[in-house]
Amino acid sequence: MSLDKAAANSIESVLTFIDKQIEVIKKEITMIIKQDEPLTVQLKLLVSINGNGDKTAWALLAYISDISLFENSKQISSYAGLNPSIDQPGTSLNRSSLSKTGSA
Repeated sequence: MSLDKAAANSIESVLTFIDKQIEVIKKEITMIIKQDEPLTVQLKLLVSINGNGDKTAWALLAYISDISLFENSKQISSYAGLNPSIDQPGTSLNRSSLSKTGSA
């Protein structure tokens, strides 16, 4: 077996292990959320937003902690720096992007 083939096999083994660990972590997150009613409700709310899936909702819950501390979705998006910002420098075309402001 050549050295390149051995390295490729080793890398493939590591990637397979990482993929398995990701699945274990996803199952653990799901189990933790299912055991906590407020988290379950918050997850359902976040997933109900168009474009949000489980991973995004999990990340937002981890980052924000408790969405009930906010009065509306605009406050959450501003806190997370996900609110759109329109760039209008003079006469150029309007471009929008995420503001990237919010909690450091």
